[in-house]
Amino acid sequence: MEKPPLDAAPTSGPDRRFPDDMAVLFFVGVCVLCSGFARYILKHDRAETILLCTAQSDFGQYAYRLHGLDGRNFKTNLLVHKGKAYTKSDAFIQAMWLMGGLGACAIALRLGVAARIFAAKARGY
Repeated sequence: MEKPPLDAAPTSGPDRRFPDDMAVLFFVGVCVLCSGFARYILKHDRAETILLCTAQSDFGQYAYRLHGLDGRNFKTNLLVHKGKAYTKSDAFIQAMWLMGGLGACAIALRLGVAARIFAAKARGY
């Protein structure tokens, strides 16, 4: 069976459009850290607000290219929510925020502390 060209949208599997009311996290399936984060989401996203998809899938490769990332040499997770793409730590922070609860509180607290430390150091220079 011939594979579709890499610049084509997937024609099978889940709807190729991104859902407006949910986020989609594309994670690198062979990365232990990335897969661990996906397992964390499966366990803690009780409201099921984040869909998961491997970056190596046809849909994942399409999403990476659509957002200007390399669709073959994956260097980051990609979270797409309401048409906006988040990568690296921004993807993690956005996912935690979307899941809410203690994760969102921890992220907000951590960012607040980091901002205060940065501001204090900036004043010292």
